[in-house]
Amino acid sequence: MRLKIIALASLAALVALSGCATESELNPSDNAGKASASDAPYISVNCGFDAQAQEVPAEQFFALLEEQYQSLYESPFNYTSSAGEVARFGAFNYWLAENTAEFMSLTTPKPFDTVRYANWDIRWEQFVTLQTALCNHRDGEGNLKPVRLALDDIFREEGRWPGHSADWPTFAYVETGREVIPANSPEGLEHYTQYITGGGVMIVAGDDVDPEALLSAHDAVEYMTAARPEFRAILQGYHVRISLFTETTDTLPEFQGTDEPGGFAMGMNDAAMTANAEWVCYPGNNNRGGNPVIHELAHTLEHIVFEHENNTDFFSRIVPLALAAINKGSYGNYEQNLPEGTEQDTSHLVGEYWAQVVEGYIMDGGYGFKNSHYSRDWIEANDPEVFDLIIEYFPTEKWDYVGTHCEG
Repeated sequence: MRLKIIALASLAALVALSGCATESELNPSDNAGKASASDAPYISVNCGFDAQAQEVPAEQFFALLEEQYQSLYESPFNYTSSAGEVARFGAFNYWLAENTAEFMSLTTPKPFDTVRYANWDIRWEQFVTLQTALCNHRDGEGNLKPVRLALDDIFREEGRWPGHSADWPTFAYVETGREVIPANSPEGLEHYTQYITGGGVMIVAGDDVDPEALLSAHDAVEYMTAARPEFRAILQGYHVRISLFTETTDTLPEFQGTDEPGGFAMGMNDAAMTANAEWVCYPGNNNRGGNPVIHELAHTLEHIVFEHENNTDFFSRIVPLALAAINKGSYGNYEQNLPEGTEQDTSHLVGEYWAQVVEGYIMDGGYGFKNSHYSRDWIEANDPEVFDLIIEYFPTEKWDYVGTHCEG
């Protein structure tokens, strides 16, 4: 069993995180010899991935690892429009973790302190962090997120997305019931003063958001996860958070420089999902239209839960259903908020189909709320196959969203 060397200063945290044995536990006499031969004390840690791996120069290792990383969004379930725009569907982070683990079981770098590869100065500790994250995922002690963050750290992009999860602390998860409490905000996120949890999800907002909006969001998450309560543990494990805002996402500390009026979903390496509280129905704000909490949570379930589960059944079904609805003319008659210079095409409609139909099913409000897929009866009559897909994940019992939140 080949052993990896790390700096002593990093050992305590890594052992606590990984549960791996130190070299002194495996072979104390060899460890003593190595310590005396070094200018500084070094201790080895082995997470087991490289027991049979071939050792290669570090530059070669990271070139091969980058190939794995850059192929992240390749999927047989993607849809490419005639204009070349791609709507992506797949368990991308699950496949990335599996492929990286397989690669690292066969290939490992020769020990190094820091290696220069392409535009990155990669430290040994970054490699060990990745190795540890893979170990924990394999052993059921961690999930996919630390693997993705470790790879993002190694191949860090300049000017990356301001809401990247690695750049922001997480909130502690506290069960609140249906009560908005003061937010115990970590450093840098003091903007958030209100906090509630529901369905495994944290919901936060600043002083500018009406507490009733948090209660409405809480009720939506509770209802949407009621049929599959196992989703709640997954969402909590990935620190899924909804950040409510007014005006645009630029008002939130993590998303300054963005200009999204409705909200966006949370992926594996995002700090939070966002939703415009002014677009949410709650007593005193009878907003008859789409609900961004419901819409973006449908996307977030796809990006977090379905990826975590490697739910290829879902990913294989959703594009054919979307295209069938578009071709039939029962879906797609709406305008999206897209980046400047981007023209809406079929790929954008396909990418939004799941969240649009789930939003209509959950609200069940009628034509005044959406222009297609606006009620359960409409979906069952006009798009029955997607109706069958929806009820695999969401409750069939009615939720009086309109009466309770929009007219209550």
